[in-house]
Parts: sequence; C-alpha cells; structure tokens
Amino acid sequence: MATKCVGYPSSNCVPQALPDGSWENYGTLQTDRVYGHLWTATEGGTIGAVNFRTGDNASWGDAWLVVYKGTAIVGVSAQLSGQSANTWSGYITIYEASSGSLVFKKDDVLRFGIAYEGEGDANCSHDDGGSGAIQYDNSSWSGSTINDIPDPADWKTSGYNALGTILQYEDAGESSSSSSDSSSSSSSESSSSSSSESSSSSESSSSSESSSSSESSSSSTGPGDWCWGHDTAVEEEYIGNLADGAGTGEVTGAGDAEKLTLTSGEDWILPTVETGAVEVKIVYDKYAAGAGGPGTIQYRTGATKENCEGAEWGDYTVHFTSSNWVQVKVNLV
Repeated sequence: MATKCVGYPSSNCVPQALPDGSWENYGTLQTDRVYGHLWTATEGGTIGAVNFRTGDNASWGDAWLVVYKGTAIVGVSAQLSGQSANTWSGYITIYEASSGSLVFKKDDVLRFGIAYEGEGDANCSHDDGGSGAIQYDNSSWSGSTINDIPDPADWKTSGYNALGTILQYEDAGESSSSSSDSSSSSSSESSSSSSSESSSSSESSSSSESSSSSESSSSSTGPGDWCWGHDTAVEEEYIGNLADGAGTGEVTGAGDAEKLTLTSGEDWILPTVETGAVEVKIVYDKYAAGAGGPGTIQYRTGATKENCEGAEWGDYTVHFTSSNWVQVKVNLV
C-alpha cells in the first residue's frame, strides 16, 4: 500500500502554489456550513487524514474536519481549536464514524472538508483559479458534538472551483485494508460494542463485540490496547475474556469462539482497563463476524480506576479522550 493525496493540488502530499497566486475567503461566515471538495474515487483505499487551509479569520466555534461518502458522514477529526489564519492545518487524523467506514472503493463519491456551527466569524480559503468542484450545505444545525453534524441530502455546488483541502489516504494495494468481518482496530485504546448476537470480541477491536477495559484490575499490566473475545494472532497488547465482564447478557464459548449475546433490554459491562491518557477508539467484529449489528456503546473514564468506576456513562460516537482508565458498557435497547 502507498500513501496518496487528492484534492487541492499537492506534490507528495505537500500543497503547491496557487495557479493564480492568491487565496480568497468565503467571507465572514456566521451561518452553519459544511464545505467539501468533491472527488469520485479512482481507486479503493482507506481514509487517513485531512489538511485544511483557513482564511483571514480562524476563530472557529464548534468545527471539525469531515469526510462524507455519498450523503453519509464516514469520518471526522477531533474538534478543531487553536487554528491560525491563512495557514494549512497540517494533516489531522480522521476517525471512523462507524466500524470500517473509512474504507472506500473505486467510483465511491467522497466529499472532504470542514463542518462548523456558525457562532463565530471564521472563514475558509478558496481559489477560483484552481480545479475541482466545491460543494456545500447550509442547513441550520446546532450542537457541540459530531453527532450534531448533518448528513446533507442536497449538496449545492459553489461558484468557485477549488477549496483549500487535501485528503490523505492509503491505497488498497494488493489487499483491502478491511475485510467484511473485521473492523478497524483501536489504537492506544480499547474497543467495545455489542450486537444482538456478537461473536468474539476484541478490545481494540472486537470481533463481534469488543470492548476496552483493563482486565479486571491486574497490576501486572500497564497502559495499552485491549482485545476481548479473541486470543489468536491479535494485534492488541492485552487479551481479555468477555466472560470477565458482568451484566444481563449471555457469554458463551471460549477463546476464539467466545461471543456475547444480548436481547432487548440487556447489557454487558467489561472490566476497567488502563489505556493511558490517549484518544480512544472502540471497534467491534475485528476478528470474527457477529450478527444483528452493535447495540448502544457507552464508556466512562477517570484518572484512577476508582474515579473511572464512579464516573457517569457517556455515549460513544467516534472516539473520546481517556483520562487514564476506561470502562465500556454495551446495551441493546
């Protein structure tokens, strides 16, 4: 596989000089907007990061770099902060919106750029002498999490030609980066998820269900990635059993055949694990396929194991910041 870039003209992923020598701004934007560069994929690959150029004012309110496939959001960055005016952001990691969502195939329609709630007077850069369609959506939306970002059904085409944004991706090479039954693994973090019936689960990623947590409270382990429900040839540093958790669901099997089954109203809580102070991504069905899809995934975090287990549950979306310890719960409503 090779790292490649598409969008605003670049050489080896380094932005090039403008054809007309100057940037312009999308004015003072005080309305909700999603701006994206339109690209019909010429090959398959896996989305990695987005580089974005600000305009004269970078006083963002709630803003994220985003990637859409068709009309659905498939990837999002951490919330933007501290951006300087008239500069490239550098390549900012894009996290999957759902398991495996960053994988695309030839002829998929991708849009990548920025989404923000219009509560400031920031602007982004465009160049009307470049190439490539800019599309946007100005539907009203409100919120401060990625769950509030809309999935525009009716993209509008801008009168300008190029947006200062570049998508970085890994081409598929000889083999696709994700298989039908394995979801992307979570790094420095743990994965968890429940399906109406899930087979082996692995922490960083769980096969049919995986969740992150530090195996019970073993003092012999340090911060790291966890895999739950699968033992053989895993990428994660630590391995745990789904059966080490507790709840109203049912765990059957052992080793690579372990799986968690939930029916409506049931839940399962995995042991508390030490991940370190890192961004955590939860993945399921990485090493084996489950059935019924994941349920609702929740997490809590704290600086100590005790603080974590006393914290409130939050709903998991794309990723979250661990305070050092993490516990994951899956529910089927």
